[in-house]
Amino acid sequence: MMNHSLALELLENKVKELALSAYHVRYRHLVLKADEVLKINAYNQYFYLTEESPDVSITSDNGFYKYKAYNTNELVFEHTGSIVIENLNRSVSHIRLIQLIPA
Repeated sequence: MMNHSLALELLENKVKELALSAYHVRYRHLVLKADEVLKINAYNQYFYLTEESPDVSITSDNGFYKYKAYNTNELVFEHTGSIVIENLNRSVSHIRLIQLIPA
């Protein structure tokens, strides 16, 4: 199960993989209104979902995350490029991410 510690471990592995010597880390707590769609241009950045979010759908250049999806056998917790986050709920939803920004 994805959690904050595992997300940080994945982030550290990405830093090593890309041989980054300088980078920034931001903790993001997004609050989405009912049926809100948020678009993020995250080219050369990485977003890590830190917990399962059943009321949110995320689509990016890496793949997609939709907790209640039945048409896939894998959910992606690392997102980059063109990211679309959609609140599937008719009320406010929260989503927590860690953002890696190479300097």
